[in-house]
Parts: sequence; C-alpha cells; structure tokens
Amino acid sequence: MNRPRLEACYFGDSAQWERMATVLRMTAETQCPEWKVSVRRILPEPRTSALGLAPSVANTQKLDEWCRIIGTAANGDRILLIDADTAILRPLDDVWEREFDLAYTTRRRARTPFNGGVLFVRVSPVVRRFFVEWAAENNKMLADGEYHRQYRLKYFGLNQAAFGKLLEDGRLDDLQLLELPCVEWNCEDTSWKRFDASRTRILHIKDGITTVDGNLRKAIFGGQCGHIVPTHVQELAFIWKQLESYAQRRRSA
Repeated sequence: MNRPRLEACYFGDSAQWERMATVLRMTAETQCPEWKVSVRRILPEPRTSALGLAPSVANTQKLDEWCRIIGTAANGDRILLIDADTAILRPLDDVWEREFDLAYTTRRRARTPFNGGVLFVRVSPVVRRFFVEWAAENNKMLADGEYHRQYRLKYFGLNQAAFGKLLEDGRLDDLQLLELPCVEWNCEDTSWKRFDASRTRILHIKDGITTVDGNLRKAIFGGQCGHIVPTHVQELAFIWKQLESYAQRRRSA
C-alpha cells in the first residue's frame, strides 16, 4: 500500500507563510516519518469574489489545488489535506486504522460546527465526485454574494459554507464520514483553551474569531493592536516558537 501523504499549499511571498510552512514541514517529517510530506508554495489562478472578500478568493484557490490533488490520486491513496498554518505535534498514523472515506474536524459548543482546515481522505470514485461537487458549490457561492452570505453566517468562510450546504442537502450521504474533535485533531481558536499537550495532535495557527479567544498568529508574529493576549494563547505561541527554533537549527546543521 502507498505511504500516506500530507499535502499543504500556500501562496504569496509573505515571510509569515514561509515560516509557518517551515514549521509544518519539519513537524510533519518528525511526527509522520513514514509519510510523503509536501508543503509547497503554489502560483494559483486569479479569482474574483462577488463580495469582494480576499479570504474567499484564497479559500477557492486552495480548494482548486486540493481538487487537483484528489483528482490525480490513485484509488486507495490516503491523503491528509491540511492548511499550511498548522503544526503536527503528535503522530497521526492511527487515524488510518479507522473506517472512513472522509474525516473532518468538528467543534464543541462553538458558533460554527466544524473547521475545514484538516481533512483526511481515502481516495475513491465517490470521493472524487464529492470534491467536484464541493468545488462547484464553492464556485457558485464565490460568484453569488447573496447566496454565499446566508451560508457564510452559518459556517464562516467559503469552503466551509459550501461544505455545510452539501451536508445540509444530504449530498455527502454516499460517503462514510468520520468526525474528529478539533481539540485533538485541529486545535484552532475555539479549542485553544482546551489544548492538551498529551492529546492534541495538530495545532492550527489561525487568526482568532474573537478577542476572547485571542489571535495566536498575531501573538507569534506581533500586531495584537493593544489587546491583552490571553495566557493560553501566550503559552501556545511559546510552543510554536520553540518548534520554529528547532526547525531553524535543524536546517543549519
């Protein structure tokens, strides 16, 4: 059987993204040594959002790349599609011992029920069809601001809005879905307070939704705009900076 793959992409020439990509690559190679790890800067096709939202354009460009990856993969390939602003803190191998076509990460008692930045995929014809439908729904929302707005209020973002619409319509019923808790598999802003070093596998360095949750990316790179950084966010920033320091030492060795 082919080795599992980790696939992440980023674009633009931001020094922050280069630094986050370096940490993701290093931590993935450390925690998943038998995996094929690809963390790449890409040059995406230009897109336009009807709502004029730059994040929606970026979401779509990322999904375009994910669809290309899944569309060209072989049946049975095991692929983790993951945002580049993440770090792998513990091994992930045992996820493949579970039965699923698509595993996604869900939030507990949060305004939005899931986060689309971490997807484990077993490639098959039915999975490929899902990605085609997901991209089509995403593109429909990208072009129709009013249509996008009603689902953006429920799910935030664009990829997540399109994914949520497909869930509501039952268009994922042909897939065997597995829900993974964010606090363990995609620890993002709604889970940072519950971070557990003995349990959390993936840390997501994303912009926080509220000042209560904080903003881990700003805590790492600066620019908190006068807000007090919560203690739990300071602790996670320290962990990430330690990982970056180790990655730099390893690169210069």
